[in-house]
Amino acid sequence: TPPFVGAIPLEVARRLDAIVLVTEEEIKEAMRLLFTRAKLYVDNHVYEQARERLKWITTQYPETPAAAEARKMLKEIEAPK
Repeated sequence: TPPFVGAIPLEVARRLDAIVLVTEEEIKEAMRLLFTRAKLYVDNHVYEQARERLKWITTQYPETPAAAEARKMLKEIEAPK
């Protein structure tokens, strides 16, 4: 193996079943779906699942408008009632 490949990335690569290429539009659509589900969870007071999805959005795509909205929603559901 080349010297720049570490043990962990190499092990991850060995466990891959497939590599799938997706377009930016497909990624955006997946984000919209996650965000829509998170909103549904909030509307139905299923806060733990909403938190999981909202935190994932803010972690994976921190500089996006969706992340900004997700942070706002997280503050709302974590605020004391």
